[in-house]
This record gives sequence, C-alpha cells and structure tokens, in this order.
Amino acid sequence: TLIPQTDLRRISIPLFFDMMQCEYYSSSLRNPDTGEPLDAKKDARLIKANFNDLEKEVVLKLDVLVENGAADEQYKDLFNELMMSNCNSHTAMKESGTRFITKVTSLLEILLEYRTSLGENAGRDVQMYCIANLLSFYQEIGFKDLYVKYLKKLCTLHDHCGNWAEAGSALL
Repeated sequence: TLIPQTDLRRISIPLFFDMMQCEYYSSSLRNPDTGEPLDAKKDARLIKANFNDLEKEVVLKLDVLVENGAADEQYKDLFNELMMSNCNSHTAMKESGTRFITKVTSLLEILLEYRTSLGENAGRDVQMYCIANLLSFYQEIGFKDLYVKYLKKLCTLHDHCGNWAEAGSALL
C-alpha cells in the first residue's frame, strides 16, 4: 500500500480493513486437544472482538518502513480517508476501528515529520523535538522496544551536540 501510485493505494489500502475484520471475528479460544481455534461462527461468544495483533504489527512495520523512505503525506491522508470510511460504516468495529485508524494516522504523521527532520538540515533541535514526539507516542501506546530505540537516538543526538548531561538523563 506504500507504493507511490494513487490507484494502487486505493485498491490495496482497504485490504487493511479486511485484515481488521478477519482478526476481529477470529476466535479468541483454542481447542485444548488440537490447539486449533474454535469456530467463532458457531458461537458468537468466541469472537475475539479486537485486532490487537494486527495493530502491533502495523505499528512495528510502519516505524521501519517510514524511516526507510516509504509513505508520504498523500498516503497518510488517503489511508485515513479510506479506512475511516470503512470503519464508520461498520457497526461492530466502528469505535475500536476509528481509534486504531486515528492511532495509525497519528503515527504516520509523527514518523513523516521525523524523517523530514533528518533529511533537510532542519537542525538538531528539530530532530530532538520529533524524537520527543515519537517517545511520547510510543510511551502512550505501550511500545517499550520502540520507545527505547528512540531514546537511544535521542541520547546519541545529545552526545553529538556535546549535551552530555542531557544524554545521560535520556539514558536514565
């Protein structure tokens, strides 16, 4: 979906909604004998009713892909538009789906700002500001590994600026 061609994006982005539905309606329980998921179609009480695993994977992959040059503002806007439209028209997933899409859109915006700050001689203060935004975001959603990744980047940036007290504080 990150390929910079609008037509391909329009076709492929809705696949995320399909993945959300698949995870949402998958079974949360497994057969103790076989380990296979129980059939949620036979008993609605078995429905997982969340897409936490998909959310985790999307956040982890976006961090790497955007940092390596994928995505742009048009992608972020189109993703938000198409996914919000799908979520708003789905009764069961409307609330949790819109929260998820809002979270992903916010992450895309922060990651794109960070990537821009790296490429345009924006100054280290701007980079530090962008990293602080990422730190706040990852702390808020509980992604400790990504939080630590950007803390190390902040520490390195402070070190290069000769801000050794700030670098030490970041490590603490």
